[in-house]
Amino acid sequence: MRLEKLFILLIFLFSLKGHAQIPELSPLSKISVLTCGSGDQLYSTFGHSAFRVKDPAVGIDVVYNYGVFDFNSNNFYGKFAMGKLHYTLARQQYSNFIREYKYDQRWVNEQVLQLSQVERNELFQYLENNYLPENRAYQYDFFYNNCATKIWDVIEAVYGKKLEFDENYLQKQYTHRELIH
Repeated sequence: MRLEKLFILLIFLFSLKGHAQIPELSPLSKISVLTCGSGDQLYSTFGHSAFRVKDPAVGIDVVYNYGVFDFNSNNFYGKFAMGKLHYTLARQQYSNFIREYKYDQRWVNEQVLQLSQVERNELFQYLENNYLPENRAYQYDFFYNNCATKIWDVIEAVYGKKLEFDENYLQKQYTHRELIH
């Protein structure tokens, strides 16, 4: 009987973890866009982008990385080049993320987003929801669905019409080909 109660208690405790609430970010929190330098491998030729969420009051310092894929996928480079590779969102400690880039001697630039605490919490909630197993995967596309476009897509999904982009400084509209060469 005692073992039975212990078993039921353990099941209850494990079920709570699955339904844990996302913590609210404090006024000390910051959300940044990380822009990373290019690497020697084909997949890293154009650099990388990710979100960083840091809140020392809550003990969070994580990177939301939309650039994770399976190297062991059949015909990896062929799928990569044709835009047929499946990517996923990963969440990892910032210290681990930055260690990888330092090891590869690639630079990382951090741009802190000027967001209110409410806006930071909205973005954080979106990223956490997007990190759920059923939401992580996406179909990579070299031009339209990659780590760089995900930054814009996420910000637009969270803030919608509140977001304004001023293109007036652009003197010329470039084609994809011109931008790559």
